[in-house]
Amino acid sequence: ARLAGEHASDETVVGLGTRPSTYARHLLEIAESLRPPNRAFASALPMVERSQLERRLVMILDTKNAIGRGRAAAVASLALLAGTVLAVAAAAPARPDRAAPVTPVAAARPSEPARSTFLGGACMDRFGGSFSGTISDGPSGVEANGTHDGDFSLQHTLGDGQRLCARVHGFVRFDERTGAIRELPGGSSVLIETRGGQGRSQRMLVTEERGELRYQCWLNGASQQVDDAARAWLKDALEVVAAYHEIGEIQGQVGSLQGEIGSIQGEIGSLQGEIGQVQGEIGSLQGRIGSIQGERGSLQGEIGSHQGAIGSLEGARWSASSSLKQQIDGEIRQHEAEIRKLEAKLQSSAFSKRLSDAEAELAAFEKSSRGKIAELERQIDAIRSEDGIGKLEKQIDALHADDRIDEIKRRVAPTVERLKAQVRTLGN
Repeated sequence: ARLAGEHASDETVVGLGTRPSTYARHLLEIAESLRPPNRAFASALPMVERSQLERRLVMILDTKNAIGRGRAAAVASLALLAGTVLAVAAAAPARPDRAAPVTPVAAARPSEPARSTFLGGACMDRFGGSFSGTISDGPSGVEANGTHDGDFSLQHTLGDGQRLCARVHGFVRFDERTGAIRELPGGSSVLIETRGGQGRSQRMLVTEERGELRYQCWLNGASQQVDDAARAWLKDALEVVAAYHEIGEIQGQVGSLQGEIGSIQGEIGSLQGEIGQVQGEIGSLQGRIGSIQGERGSLQGEIGSHQGAIGSLEGARWSASSSLKQQIDGEIRQHEAEIRKLEAKLQSSAFSKRLSDAEAELAAFEKSSRGKIAELERQIDAIRSEDGIGKLEKQIDALHADDRIDEIKRRVAPTVERLKAQVRTLGN
């Protein structure tokens, strides 16, 4: 029931005009902010549960779903964001000192060993390359203390048929800028994999052993020594993940502010909807009065039609022959009989009372609703006078998000190209 309510909320927000990609980014930032150290909130909210959040993101971005509205590009970009935000920093706390930024990824039991399923690779072939983002594999949930347990996967397309994949388990700490592993407690693990054409792949599993990082490397499925080339490949792969995480944070800030704008617009729209509901009720009562008047007017019109026919027949009777006069007299009697029936119906329908009752009901409702409409309009004016939307738009402009994202992409571009070159040489 909780999840159905969340999906209904998603449809409503997107239906108000919010871009699916923007809304999804907003959800990701909220989920990230509600995770440790805000554990009291994390344990109370279903939206921070990984399996539920992932399902909501897929539904929001699904191009075949009514929410998605065919935005294939949004699916690709937000899937990448979902992976970087949740796989690289699913529980990023506030950092008062950014001199040595470190990003925690996920929390796990220190005594739990790295899962052997990681040896199957980081890239999820069962999705046929159609999915990119986070995947929860195995048990996932939120314990009473807010600790999240489960594995997260990231798949990112490098281009030219190449993929960068990562699976992170446990409370791993990365350097925000370089992606270097700063802390990897016992039971935690990081699996990085790249794949190129013709089934070529390179994979490295990083775990903890006796307080030191242990590296295991596979090339095209065969175990290999961890040499300088492998370490250079790992360094570049982690830096690319870190760069896209930084981009995700910026996009998340913009998405959060845009979500606040959407919330204000939604609040105004809700109040306007209440006004419209009141006005609709007034219109319904006016329509009821018009229906009664129309019914009475229709009967009176039929009576007038018969009276007009009688007048025409009487005019023709003066110059008619005796036999024709008898025929005309018969037709006049028929019209007079129809008039009596209509007049009886007009009397029996009590139009005057029905009309007066409807008019009284309308007057009473209009009187009672004036105060409600005035109060709703006052609330709308109060919201607009605060200029919340204008302030939020200024905050968005102040972020200079596009410029910062372009700078990050330029900064990491050489690393991406170097990584792609390394992938191309795998197995040669």
